[in-house]
Amino acid sequence: GRPAHFLAIRRPTAQGGSGTVVLAVRGTKEVADVLTDALMDSADFEDGYAHAGVVRSARALCDAYANILRDFEAQGFDVVVVGHSLGAATAAAMTVRLRKSCGLKRVRCACYGPPPTFDPTTAQESASYIVSVVHDDDMIPRSQVSSLLGLYRELINFDWLPAAKAESRALLEVTPEWFRKAVPMSEVAAMIDDTLERQMSSRRQRRNILNSLAGNSSAGQVLQVPGYVVHMYRSDGPGGYGAARISSEPHLSTMDLSMTMVTDHLLDSYIDALRSLVGIAESMRDEDARRASELLPEWAPAQAQQAVTSGIRMAHRAVNWLRAAAHSRPDTS
Repeated sequence: GRPAHFLAIRRPTAQGGSGTVVLAVRGTKEVADVLTDALMDSADFEDGYAHAGVVRSARALCDAYANILRDFEAQGFDVVVVGHSLGAATAAAMTVRLRKSCGLKRVRCACYGPPPTFDPTTAQESASYIVSVVHDDDMIPRSQVSSLLGLYRELINFDWLPAAKAESRALLEVTPEWFRKAVPMSEVAAMIDDTLERQMSSRRQRRNILNSLAGNSSAGQVLQVPGYVVHMYRSDGPGGYGAARISSEPHLSTMDLSMTMVTDHLLDSYIDALRSLVGIAESMRDEDARRASELLPEWAPAQAQQAVTSGIRMAHRAVNWLRAAAHSRPDTS
């Protein structure tokens, strides 16, 4: 069936400009929903394949809204589909279907925290009209069978014996003095080492069996995060965040354990990061305007100051537009 969603319409104003139609698809709402995102398979979709969990939802939404959205586009409205998590994957699949099978030419899509959704060809070809945003260590854009198997192998092959022995020695060094006199520490250390080594030996036997099973497991078809991918990452710089364009391969093809890998996926985390980046951009623009104003002579009228500030803002927007055009993607400034 159709996922939770809504349609919003902003009509043209008297001052001009085109109207906008936004179809928003809800995704992850609670931490428990993250597990649903991580379970995936692929199914045939358009000219390739896609995340099986979203194909049916995307087709249902297209059946319900394709004619409506096509009419709005014909009237000059901008049509934008947005979503978060599984809702982002559904929004992306819906956008591809609207373009390839439903006759829309200008529909665009914004995805926040989508799971790997499309085959590599479709994912890359959609970069001109789909933008995907990934928040720092968010596990969902990195979650597919191949990355989960890789993490599993890493965990079962981890040799914890040296670290366990070192930790046991550190604990013995801080035992009370009376205990150290009553019990020889060398004997205690030898007993601990023997126990740890026997546990590790048993683990190695199980590990060999598990590695054999994991090696025989198929990673299935490779999926990638759709479109033009922007990674918002934590930074020591002003505002606490930076952003850069990345590719799904290799940046999102593996999964690393992180304290924030689950909470980074929540929508509130995305909103906070985006607000930080907007604040950084505005600060940079204001600083450029201040520096330019300082070059004016003291006798320059206030209108000149205003003209400089307006010019700097227009320059920033022009830079954003040129960057967008150079990368063949929608202007997201």
